[in-house]
Amino acid sequence: MTFFDEHGQIVYQVPKLGLSISDLERMDLVVAVAGGHTKAAAIEAYFKLPPAPTFLVTDEGTADTILKK
Repeated sequence: MTFFDEHGQIVYQVPKLGLSISDLERMDLVVAVAGGHTKAAAIEAYFKLPPAPTFLVTDEGTADTILKK
């Protein structure tokens, strides 16, 4: 699992079974799940240039924070 900051830079990685950001380039569709208004900046950074078409699943507070900018 990889965590990103508002600039899209990796800030923390946890060794788990999963995908890296480079794996997403080969995907036809990505479903991203992220929540918490403190993650809004990192979510926005990802969506500036996502490597594949991406749907975001998030909570209302995070969505409000992103949409109010």
